[in-house]
This record gives sequence, structure tokens and C-alpha cells, in this order.
Amino acid sequence: MIYLTCFLAEQILKKKKRISPDLGITFTSPIYKNDKVIINEEEIPFDIIKYIAKKKRYSVFIYERNKLKPIQLFSEKTNLFYKLVTYKLNSAPTIQISGTHMHRVVGTDPWSDAKNKINLIAPRKNDLGLDSCTGLGYTAILAARRCKKVVTVEKDENVIKIAKLNPWSKELFTADNIRLIIDDIQHAIIKFKDSAFDFIIHDPPQYYHAKELYSRTLYAEFYRVLKREGRFFHYVGKVGTRLGKKYIEQIKKRLLDCRFRCKWNEKSLGFVCFK
Repeated sequence: MIYLTCFLAEQILKKKKRISPDLGITFTSPIYKNDKVIINEEEIPFDIIKYIAKKKRYSVFIYERNKLKPIQLFSEKTNLFYKLVTYKLNSAPTIQISGTHMHRVVGTDPWSDAKNKINLIAPRKNDLGLDSCTGLGYTAILAARRCKKVVTVEKDENVIKIAKLNPWSKELFTADNIRLIIDDIQHAIIKFKDSAFDFIIHDPPQYYHAKELYSRTLYAEFYRVLKREGRFFHYVGKVGTRLGKKYIEQIKKRLLDCRFRCKWNEKSLGFVCFK
């Protein structure tokens, strides 16, 4: 299985000696022939490489057994279109849902952004963490590399289907210390015990896509399941200037009403909170 993008296609057309067949995780030396390139024993015609190079739509394709397939799907249940895209060579991709990115891609990349969020809550060796919105699993994976266990919750099975095809998401399904729950965080959190977690990362979709994930009710549940002196990061994202300030203040008020101590972090575009 080879992962192809317009960026990799350009590298192949330039006949680079070292390329990555899996979006930057590993590297190999391709073999160039007159009308094809051989990557890890997979023979790919140059016509396909040229086609991908010209598309310039940032899609991620899988090439396997002489078949080319974009990593994307449409769900009749949600009426949404899911697509794996990347904007940089050898970089972790993001998922696009009906045209909306689920990660920051301007001035950063999804993996670096997830690292920054993890650094803010500083997982410790024996910590138990909660990741409220799994997505492609980058936050859960990076947190699990530093702590005892991470429980991560995702309600959209279509997102998980895309994640299973993403090489950067592999540890989400293979790491022994990651527990993935397919459920709505509003329902799942009720089942957790009081003071169960040392840290929580809440990285929901934008407000107008999921207002319920910015509610005082959910914040109160986060407070309940967080240990005393536990850390809570709430990603909000970049919002407009005038209305944005009001919007951020409303979120802050709800957090304060639930007894969190919180401070806005401009670099991460979210609140760093403590119980």
C-alpha cells in the first residue's frame, strides 16, 4: 500500500532518490523505469503519477494492487462528505468534513498543533487522561506516549473509518494504553467516576457545528471527572475580532461558573484550565 499526494507525485516526477510511501513516517528508495516507478515492490505507472500531480487538490490516495483510490467517503446517515487531505510534503494529514478542516493548517500542521496542546497540559507518567473528541487520534496518541492511559471518545464512526486508513493514526488502534470509545462525549462522560482523570483535552468542532460541546452542562461534567489540581485544555479556535471577543468571554464565563480556574492561551487558541 502506497500513499500518494500531489506533493509526492512531484517528487517522483523529479526522480528523487528518497521518498516516503506513507506521508513521511518511513522512507525508501524508489526504482525508476521508462513508464513506471516501483515503490516497495508496488509498480505505479507514470500516467497515474502525472494525474495526481496535476490535480493539486491536496487529496490523499491509496495505491494498491493496481488500483488508485482517494481516502474519502460520503455518509447518507450524516449527509456529510469526509476526506483526508494534506497541505505539505511528508506531513500528518487532516480530515476535511464537508469542506471544513478539523485541524489547524495555517501557520502550523496538525501534528505540531496536537503536540502544542499536549505540552500545555503536560501529561505525567502515571496520569490517566481523557480526550473528548478523537478525530484522527493525534492528541490521544501523543498524550499516550507520555502517560499511563488515555480514554478517547468519538461519536462519528465515519471519522474513525478515515482514521483507520491514515498511517499517522495507526497507534490509535494498536497502542495498549489507548481506549477508544465510539459514543457522544455528552453520554460517555456520565459513566465516568468523579475525579477519574488527571487531565482532559477538549478539542471540539467549531461552535456553529456543535454548540452542545460548548455548554455549561458539559463543562460541569468535565469538572466532576477531573481530579483536584487536574489540567483541562479547551480548544476554541480563531474567531472574528468584535464578535470573537464576546464569544470567548461567554465560554470563559461558563468555565468560571463551573469553578474552573482558566486563562486564554493565544498561541493554542484555547483555554488552559485547572480544578
